[in-house]
Amino acid sequence: MKKAIDKIEEIFPCLQIYNQDIYSGEWLFRGQGNSKWNVTPSFLRMIKTENVGIKNLKEFYKLHDSRVDEFFSYLEEHQIQPFQNPKHKYSISFTSPLGKSNDDFIKILSDKISLSQHYGLETLYVDWTKDPLIAIWFAIEQWAFQSENENLVLWMIRRDHHLFSQGTHIPIKVEKYKATIEIIEESPTAKKGNKHSTLQKGYFSVVRIWSDDLQEKSLEDIPFEWVEKLSNIDELLLNRAIANDIKNYGEGGFTKELFEEHYQNVGDLFRRVEIDKKLIPEILNVLRKVFGKAGLYPSMQGCANNVKLNAKIENKLCH
Repeated sequence: MKKAIDKIEEIFPCLQIYNQDIYSGEWLFRGQGNSKWNVTPSFLRMIKTENVGIKNLKEFYKLHDSRVDEFFSYLEEHQIQPFQNPKHKYSISFTSPLGKSNDDFIKILSDKISLSQHYGLETLYVDWTKDPLIAIWFAIEQWAFQSENENLVLWMIRRDHHLFSQGTHIPIKVEKYKATIEIIEESPTAKKGNKHSTLQKGYFSVVRIWSDDLQEKSLEDIPFEWVEKLSNIDELLLNRAIANDIKNYGEGGFTKELFEEHYQNVGDLFRRVEIDKKLIPEILNVLRKVFGKAGLYPSMQGCANNVKLNAKIENKLCH
C-alpha cells in the first residue's frame, strides 16, 4: 500500500495539481474518516449495520423509496413545503428512470433524494464536492466521531472523463449484471433555503444496478449479495479499469494490487490519497483560517459543534 501523506506541506501542493492545465478537467472530491472504507452509500451501510432482512434488489430499492416518501409525508403533515412544483408530491420510484427517459420525473427524484440526504436520512446517493478543503473537513469530522482510529482518505473522481460516455454515466458490467455510475449536480431547487447545501458545493454519485432485462420484475432475480458487490464505487471503477486496461501499468495490465501498491489511481479518472491522522490538528488550523473558527457552518450551532470536535480529536490522538 502506498504510504500515507505525513507532512502538512505535502497535502496542499497535492491538491493544487488538480487546478493545473496538465490535469484539465473537473474533479470532485470526497473525504472519509477511515482509510479502510469503500465509497459506499449510507443506505447500504445502514442495511448492513441494522441487519435489515433484504433478499434482492427490488426489496432494496423499495425500502429506500418508502423511507424517502415517509420523510416527505412528515414534511407535508407539518406544512413544510421545500418545493413549489406540485409534481414533487408524487411518490418516488428509484427503478423507474431505468425504463423511462422522463427528465422531469428524474429531476423530481433527484431533488427529493438529495434533500433527504442533506437532512441526515440514509439514501443511495454519495456526497461529493468541488472543493477538496471541504472534503477534508468532512473527513476530519467523520474521523473524530467514530470509534475506529484509521487514517483519513481523500477520494477524487473526474466527472468530465471520456468514460462518462453517455454524458454523466459510466456503464459497467460485472459478470451477468450491469451497473451505471452517475454523477448528479445538486439542483438549485434542492439547494434553495438550504444553507449547508450551498456551502458544501454539492454533487452526488449514484449506482444503478440491473440485469439485461430492464423490467422491474427482473430486479427480484438480483440477490442482495450482488447489491453489496455492485454498490461500492471504488470497486466498480477498478473493475472497469481492469476490463478496459485504461492505462498500461506493466506487462499484466492494470490490477487491483498495482492500484494499492503504487499510484492508487485509475488513470486520470479516479484517485485516492491517504492522509496520516497525526496531521489532523495542523490541517484543522489551516482549514479554520479558510472557513473561520466555526468551520463550514458559521452559526451558533457550528461554534458548539467545533467545541465538541476539538475535544474528540484531542481525546482520540492521546489514546
